[in-house]
Amino acid sequence: MSSRTRCRYVSEYFDLDTSELVTFNCDMEAVEDGLCIFHHPNYWSRHPDVVRKTFYDKIREALNKGDKLLCIGYHLPDIDFPGKEVNVAIYFNYAHFHGKASFLYVKFYENVSFIGVRFSGKTEFLADFSKHAAFSEAVFQENVDFSGATFSGETTFSRAKFMKNVNFSGSTFLKTVDFTRTIFSGDTDLTGTTFSGDAIFMNSIFNGNLNSSDAKFKGYVTFSNVMFLKDVDFSNTVFSRTVEFSKGLFSATAIFSNTEFLEKAVFSNSTFRLKADFSEARFLGNADFSNAMFLGEVKFPRSTFLGNVTFSRTAFLADVDFSNTRFLSPVEFSRAVISRHVNFLNSTFSDHVDFSNTTFLGRTEFYYTRFLGEVVFHSTLFRPGFPLTELRLNECIVFKSVHFEDPEKVVFDNTDMSKVSFIDTDITKVKFRNVKWDEYDNRYIIYPERLLLLKKKGDYRYRYIVRALNNLKKLRDDEEELRRVVRDLYKLDEKGLDEKMSDIIKEIEKALNTEVRTWENFILERIENQDLCEILITYRSLRENYENSLKYEIAGKFFISEMEAMKLSKRGLEKIIIGLYKHICLYGESCTRPIIWSVITIVLFAIIKLYIQTPKLLLPPLVMHDRINLIKLFIKNLEVSTYTFFQMYSDLDILTLIERLLSIILLGCLFIALRRKIERRRAH
Repeated sequence: MSSRTRCRYVSEYFDLDTSELVTFNCDMEAVEDGLCIFHHPNYWSRHPDVVRKTFYDKIREALNKGDKLLCIGYHLPDIDFPGKEVNVAIYFNYAHFHGKASFLYVKFYENVSFIGVRFSGKTEFLADFSKHAAFSEAVFQENVDFSGATFSGETTFSRAKFMKNVNFSGSTFLKTVDFTRTIFSGDTDLTGTTFSGDAIFMNSIFNGNLNSSDAKFKGYVTFSNVMFLKDVDFSNTVFSRTVEFSKGLFSATAIFSNTEFLEKAVFSNSTFRLKADFSEARFLGNADFSNAMFLGEVKFPRSTFLGNVTFSRTAFLADVDFSNTRFLSPVEFSRAVISRHVNFLNSTFSDHVDFSNTTFLGRTEFYYTRFLGEVVFHSTLFRPGFPLTELRLNECIVFKSVHFEDPEKVVFDNTDMSKVSFIDTDITKVKFRNVKWDEYDNRYIIYPERLLLLKKKGDYRYRYIVRALNNLKKLRDDEEELRRVVRDLYKLDEKGLDEKMSDIIKEIEKALNTEVRTWENFILERIENQDLCEILITYRSLRENYENSLKYEIAGKFFISEMEAMKLSKRGLEKIIIGLYKHICLYGESCTRPIIWSVITIVLFAIIKLYIQTPKLLLPPLVMHDRINLIKLFIKNLEVSTYTFFQMYSDLDILTLIERLLSIILLGCLFIALRRKIERRRAH
């Protein structure tokens, strides 16, 4: 009679009760190759019913005796777990479920471990786990269903692999759940799932779609360094404590619409390759998007930020929508890059907002925006339409019907304002420091008037286009300078910089190869109609602004532009009078002009009178005697003309009356110019 041979399978497992490594020695009888029916890798396939029945009997025996159940390294066929209430600890470490594994409606009252388990068939876990549930390094090769499951103790899925779809919808995790370095190859369903403890998804990979809509995360949550390779949906999700998506990669659409972030939300250094939708999201704590990169469209309409918000060094490479968004605490956009169209329609900034060193490369619309606190545009780069900034006329910065609650706390410092429009916006007390305004005809010109000139004046339009193309040619020819500009504007690494340089050079070449006439037609088709009244109001506001700041030279140039705009709005005699006022004294800004005109008037009338008095003396040949008499008579007429001009001589001669009338006009203009100069000196 042969002696009984014990199975040679030996392994170590981590005991969840003692937190120690324990050696497991199988005590079952060996049936083939020194291994028992459970540990032999092929016995289950030849005798599935035997293996299944023996397994069920083993479970029932353990449940009856209350013994710990060790199924470590087992090879099992299809199973339907027989016990519905399990009051003993169970260890399936490194087991292999070759077929379907069903744990429907099972209640595990003690620790259960599936560490390193391989599930080859469909798996169902609609179960209750009262204590620690360990699925670390488990591999699920088919669809897995945890829907409606309850995890009352700590739960670990770290380094697990879900090769197909996994469903956690309606599940509840009452304590910490750890999905660190987990791979989700199929779709993942977390809809309606409740995470009462911390949820850790660090360094995980979602190869399929992730749907977490209506989920509730009540503890700390981290998705740091996670790769989302397909669509992500966190709509209507609630994050009650801090949530981190830092250094995350969103390769497809990311939806956070109607999501609530009750504490801090961190998206720093994350990359969004396609559309990111935060519509109607609510950030009750601080929100950090610093150094994030949005390659696709970004939406924040009707969102609310109650805490501090930072978009510092964030790159927006597609359209951005902040319409109807409310920022109730300080906001920082410093060193951000906004490459395309950005919309702040009806947005409200209740506190400090900082756009220092921010780069705007697309059309920027501050329509009906409300700024209730301090606003800083320090060293902000307004380069909309780059590299064709001068030719893409619809690409500009527009402040339309903007409300500055405290305009004295609004600062534009060291900024190029040549493509900025202020429409129906009071900027009388806004601070402009070291800003650059576009110049035309020895005065400052705002962008809306430039558009008006481009539309109405063909010669100006032609010269403008030629100049713009020449500037582009210079930029293209100096590749080192172009590279520096692109690096400063886009804040790219060397690889990204090379790609961007290639695109920009192609764009410049295409523009240079386009004829001037084609550009003229292009510009005329795209220029929007400009409101002359708004242009006049803007000039008046800027003139008053600089006068209040005692910067009279700049104020004078804006006053000239104000009068030019007024002249454009007039017709007939009024327009002629304003034109004469410009030529005589540059609208009261020049003392030199009326003096020159006065001298010319005095000399001219002296010559006219001389001609009338002695017309024959002016005809050649002139003898010496005639020349002397002519000079004496001219000097006398010059003296009379001077007295006449200064209202010190009068007769009924028509020339005298005309000269006296002209002198009133010229001396009046000189008086206006002198008075303006004196008043400004007194103000200093």
